Amino acid sequence: MKVVKHGNKYRIAYRVTGYDKPFKETFDCIEEANVRLAELELDKKKGELKPPFSLVKQKDKRNTLFSDFLDIYVRDYGLSKWKDSYLTISKHRIEHYIKPYIGHMRIRDLDAGILTGYYASLPSLYAVQLEGHRTQRKIGLSVVEKVHSTIHSALEQAVRWGYVQTNADDGATFPRYKKKVRDIWSREEAIRAIEVCEDNNLKIALYLAIICTMRIGEINGLQWQNVDITEETIANDTSCIFDAHELKRCNKNDLKLLEERGRVNVYLRFPETKKNCTTCLVLTDVKTDSSVRRVYVPETVARALLEHKERQKQHIESCHGLYNDFDLVIANDNGRPVEANTIRKKLKRFITDNGFDEVVFHSFRALSTTDKLQLSGGDIKAVQGDTGHASPKMVTEQYSRIRDLDRKRLAGLMEQAYFGEKKTPSVTHDEDAALSLLRENPEVLKLLLAMKK
Repeated sequence: MKVVKHGNKYRIAYRVTGYDKPFKETFDCIEEANVRLAELELDKKKGELKPPFSLVKQKDKRNTLFSDFLDIYVRDYGLSKWKDSYLTISKHRIEHYIKPYIGHMRIRDLDAGILTGYYASLPSLYAVQLEGHRTQRKIGLSVVEKVHSTIHSALEQAVRWGYVQTNADDGATFPRYKKKVRDIWSREEAIRAIEVCEDNNLKIALYLAIICTMRIGEINGLQWQNVDITEETIANDTSCIFDAHELKRCNKNDLKLLEERGRVNVYLRFPETKKNCTTCLVLTDVKTDSSVRRVYVPETVARALLEHKERQKQHIESCHGLYNDFDLVIANDNGRPVEANTIRKKLKRFITDNGFDEVVFHSFRALSTTDKLQLSGGDIKAVQGDTGHASPKMVTEQYSRIRDLDRKRLAGLMEQAYFGEKKTPSVTHDEDAALSLLRENPEVLKLLLAMKK
């Protein structure tokens, strides 16, 4: 890529991924050409090189390979819209489930029939085998649905950018995934679990998830500097947690791309313990802007946190400078952060050892939301303030659980209102046998009466 004099003008010729022919830009003076050359070289270095829209011919766009367009889609749309985790998983779907099967096609040749057949074939294919998984599985319907969502979004942008006139995916059909309702504990089970849990980190995680409605990443990323709990705040009912960061394991390359765009704020990057690792552990901003919130903490949880902090302080002193203090509320014995998978494994072992119903950690967030809706009499805005959901709809999805409980209670009230006075208690088989025994043995009845006196 360089500036070439062409008559009285100056020209730059360059190629862009996804286009068959090179693009040429002409300038009146060498200074303008050099400025544009510097811009092009910088865009190429950042992976953002694209031609001016006015130079792109419609026929060239329509001939673009779908795989090349997906690269443009990720670069120009994904890096501007997606968070780091969604960027990583979207690139994974594109590279492993879309490009190998329909990436070779021109974008103009895609139609609803081709896409429908492609979606129908996916469940019979094997999924990408993840590291540490021994058994290979077929592609699940949930993955098919997410692949469809990615393709539909990509083709929607293709329409907006002038590659095609209509979205070929609009008429396509795909196997539907029926989402299962996540099982949750009853309030009584949650109380008993907190009472019997002896693992300090897991117990604090249960408190924060069930009582404070915090996500697992927010819990593991919570620092003491964001915990405002003292004897004074407990007495005034003002103990609170400022939830602003979450612990995440991110793909290094994707994180770097987003950092260059100014789209992710890494608050703290933890030192790496393995060489040549493609991921890193960081504290970043929480999931959404609405997730930045102040959560008020009831007295029991506040005192549990104070006791936990004192135990942690004594442990740090016993380490004699070998503790890596990152100010984390939940930390390993060496001070390093506790990752989500560690908490999930602890929970699974705790459930098995104590005979609780099987649930996943995220179920506690649903349990907490459900309970708060019920206890508040359906105050959606107050509950949304605690959960940090971006939309009230996410909160109201928990109403189905509340309605079932209230409808059962309502049935009991109707029974009492209509039939309570007329209903004659039925005598069970055991009660009937006991009455017969007392008739045949009057001395037993006399003994019982004497014991009552």
